[in-house]
Order: sequence, then structure tokens, then C-alpha cells
Amino acid sequence: MKTNLRIWAVMVLSVVCMSSCNDNRTYAEMKKDQEKAIGKLIADKGFEILRDYPKDSIFGENQFVKLENGIYLNVVNAGNGNKPVIAKTTVLIRFKVIDFANQSEEIAYDYFDNDKIPLEFLYGNASYTVSINSQNYYSDYYNFFGAGIENILPYVGEDAIVKAIIPFEEGSTMQSTLGTPLYFEKLKFMYY
Repeated sequence: MKTNLRIWAVMVLSVVCMSSCNDNRTYAEMKKDQEKAIGKLIADKGFEILRDYPKDSIFGENQFVKLENGIYLNVVNAGNGNKPVIAKTTVLIRFKVIDFANQSEEIAYDYFDNDKIPLEFLYGNASYTVSINSQNYYSDYYNFFGAGIENILPYVGEDAIVKAIIPFEEGSTMQSTLGTPLYFEKLKFMYY
């Protein structure tokens, strides 16, 4: 419990500090900073960026493809082939995410811990989920959930596991406010 409180305290302080620092940054500056941060992450981790989505849908461990929406995707396990149905499938996600752009060191948040409830949304309604959580700074949805997560679903099936770099334009409210990308080192989709 103390660890959770410390994590939340660090997140809140980071959001407050970064939001006060970002007041003067233009959209163009945020884009430029994001490109630098993503480029550094790719170089530091030794990621290979593919020109096209693999025809056989099989990725190497460090191979990513940049999708049209700016998301970098690596499919670790494509799942069982069951595709979600818009406005009918409830999607649960568990994830390990790394905030790498605005910190002197990477900060990881692990939501595979059984103490954490998976985030949940109705497929096709991610924007609604974002909007109802857009003012709750303490919400995991505010900090980590955005349309980019939903935009991965056409590429995978139920029980899929992916890695993804989600730019702030496709990210959570916190991401779009601060202009920061997040690296989902492990993202699992479950349906019900």
C-alpha cells in the first residue's frame, strides 16, 4: 500500500511540475521534443523500425513498425484471432508502461500486479472513456489511457500482447497535456 501511495505521489508531483513547465511550449516544440525522445528511446533500446507491417504478422523481439497514426507497434503475441466488435466488446487491459521523455531517468508503472484493477473500455468508445476521466488527475485513465490503445486492436485478437510507443497525440489526457509519449513495454488485451 505504501508503494502505491509513493507512486501516486510521484505521478502527481510530476504532472504538477511538468504542467507548470510546459505552459510556454508550443505544439511544434512538443512535437520536436517528442521526436527527440522517441529517437533516443529507439537508439538506447536497439529497436529496429520496419518500413512495412510484416506480411506474416511476425515481429522480431526489437522490431517495430510505425503506424499511420504515429504509434510504434511490436506484436509479441497476436492473440487467439477473436476480434472485438465495435460497441459490443468490453476490453480489459493490463500493462507495464515507462515514462521516458521528461525524466532524468525512466519511471515504470506495472499494472500486472494483482492489486491493480485492469483498465476497462467499450471497444469503439475510447474517446468517451477519455472524456469522462479528463479532469481526474489521480485516475489511471487520465494518466495512461488514450485512443492509441484502442487503435491497436485492429491488428490483434483477444489475449494479445504487444509493445507500443504511443505519441502524445494518440495518448492519455496527461500525455496530450504535457506533450509526452509513453512506452508500453507490455500491453495485454482481454475481452468479455
